[in-house]
Amino acid sequence: VYFAEWFASEAGVVKAFGASGLLSPTAALFFTLAIITFVLVFATLDLAVTLFTIKIKGQPYGLGPWLKQPRAEWIRRHNNFFAECLACVIRILEDG
Repeated sequence: VYFAEWFASEAGVVKAFGASGLLSPTAALFFTLAIITFVLVFATLDLAVTLFTIKIKGQPYGLGPWLKQPRAEWIRRHNNFFAECLACVIRILEDG
């Protein structure tokens, strides 16, 4: 995050946000840090899926294929505690 913030400050992103006059310098910094955090989180998630997926004789195994299948099949095809917990959390988040 520090490197990304340094890069954004050198590029003048905060000044560009504040140049229109609609944002204060603090709000411009907040939006810059929010964008940086958003990008870094999703890049890290994509990297984790890539790192935990392997191919053996052309057949992929690991996190990538597991996430690409329908959620209804997670518990039936993979009888493990992690799959059951993740499916329960997602079901609670969807239903409220």
